[in-house]
Amino acid sequence: MGASIELNALLARHHIDLTSEEVLGEMDATFAAIPGAGAATLSAPEVDFLATHGGPGAEMVIRDWSANGERQTRARIAVQALANAVAGSIGTKEAAELLRVDRSRISRRITGKTIWAFDIHGQRRIPRWQFVDTALLPGLDVIVPAIPRDVTPAALEAFMRTPQPDFDDQTPIDYLAAGGDPQLIAGFVRDLNHW
Repeated sequence: MGASIELNALLARHHIDLTSEEVLGEMDATFAAIPGAGAATLSAPEVDFLATHGGPGAEMVIRDWSANGERQTRARIAVQALANAVAGSIGTKEAAELLRVDRSRISRRITGKTIWAFDIHGQRRIPRWQFVDTALLPGLDVIVPAIPRDVTPAALEAFMRTPQPDFDDQTPIDYLAAGGDPQLIAGFVRDLNHW
């Protein structure tokens, strides 16, 4: 009970409009997807092959690897990804305030695929990269429909914030803000799950 109160206080301190139950539910679902402690490990021939052909340092990595250590590493990565997704996003109420519109307009834009949102345990979160000051990033109406259904917020954010030679060495965000072609960005976004 005390941890739940502390998590609610943490979320409130950072103006995150999620409850501890929502965050814990999302973490539970994420942890459930991590292979269990009894998951199959590498066979002896596979270990031998990797040790022989894995390159410098492979033998030490294989020797030091453990299923429990792998689970703990994946759990830490999952918690970090969740924290980054929450920190890099806002709720529909905050988005409405930022754009000076009614919350229902934000919901309609999400449904109409002119704003991209993801769910955290039933609560919609809107990545901050879609906003330039108090306006929407130009071209979202072209880009959002191109976003693959199963892309993660982290993968999409990494793409949008990474300078690319195809966009004059700018990030896709800066490229669009400067009037760049959203069709070009949409083409790359469609292929995000193939990287």
